[in-house]
Amino acid sequence: MELASVIIEFEDPDKSTLFSKSNQQGRFSIEIEKHTKGTITISYLGLEKYQTSFDGKDDVDLSVQLRGEVKIEEVYIKYNYEPIIIKKDTIVFDVLAFIDGSERKLQDILKNLPGFSVEDGKVKFQGSAVTSTQVG
Repeated sequence: MELASVIIEFEDPDKSTLFSKSNQQGRFSIEIEKHTKGTITISYLGLEKYQTSFDGKDDVDLSVQLRGEVKIEEVYIKYNYEPIIIKKDTIVFDVLAFIDGSERKLQDILKNLPGFSVEDGKVKFQGSAVTSTQVG
């Protein structure tokens, strides 16, 4: 099954969880250190997940067929949209939240952002000159 999710969780809390997806032939390969213990979980939306543990002594070679349709009645996505995010000395603005499409120049957009002003071609934020910007 193409694009099945594969998750490797280790018993050792210092080891990071590994993620992968199966390829077009439904195969996947993940290299892990010998003598590590954990759990392999394979899942695909709408089917029952498969889970097995491994002890790290031998290579694990699985042939799994996911079965049992799981009826999904509702999917709830909880997302807290924040057009402005403050991180220590950085403020991140989602510009799309502050424009209406009538802007033609960057100066027009900056005027819409709270706290920004453009004076004599210089950008200011809360009255102080902006010395560094990053566009992402």
